[in-house]
Amino acid sequence: MDWLDIAVFAVIAAVASYVQAITGFAFGLIMVGASSIIGLAPIELTVAFVSFSALASALISMRGTTRHIRWDLSLALMFGSLPATLLGFYILDYLSDNHADLVKQVLGVTIFLAGGLLMLNPSRYVQTSGRLSFVVSGFVGGLMGGAFSVPGPPIVYHLYRQPLPVATIKATLLLVFSVAYILRISLYAMDGLPDGDVIKVSALSFPLVLLGTLAGKHRPPGLSDQMIRRCAFVLLSAMGMIMFLMA
Repeated sequence: MDWLDIAVFAVIAAVASYVQAITGFAFGLIMVGASSIIGLAPIELTVAFVSFSALASALISMRGTTRHIRWDLSLALMFGSLPATLLGFYILDYLSDNHADLVKQVLGVTIFLAGGLLMLNPSRYVQTSGRLSFVVSGFVGGLMGGAFSVPGPPIVYHLYRQPLPVATIKATLLLVFSVAYILRISLYAMDGLPDGDVIKVSALSFPLVLLGTLAGKHRPPGLSDQMIRRCAFVLLSAMGMIMFLMA
């Protein structure tokens, strides 16, 4: 990657960090989608970058919010997501070597559907769902997270249907995703440390990732939750459709 590509990459990462700080998710969706459409870097490099940068952003966002975490739900989600993350990681490794176009098509559909989920505004349950439902949603999210570093949609949708305060949902999401990113980074270490491009891009982008995270945490936009969802829907759905058609 040349310096211009790295600069554009860092700006996209800042936007993704800002959105994640506001919503508790979406870093990977925005980063992988935008980078793939523009053609800044191979999906494998972008996904590796997301694992490092999204973890940093999530940990910064989580500071001061741990009192809101539902630890029991977090453990149920991780029970399903962590094994699935392993599976998704090796699925991407196989598909990247043998079916590059299929990877882009699957990712495009994933991002498009994620945008659609954001537009849904389902009524909340009267009581918190059973633990098995969290394990299942965690498993599906783990597959997506292991393959593309985008574990959000199934887990986010299920959590937002629970009769829980928004602060609890966001804090729980950040914890679950942080653990998933740590696992993914550990897999990179076991599979051979990330190449120089991933380390260079991550290091050079970190100041903007930090800036975007702090801006989202302390200066959120004066928009309603529904308006934020609509903006995210338009962005993600458009990116997903473009990626699918370009594959």
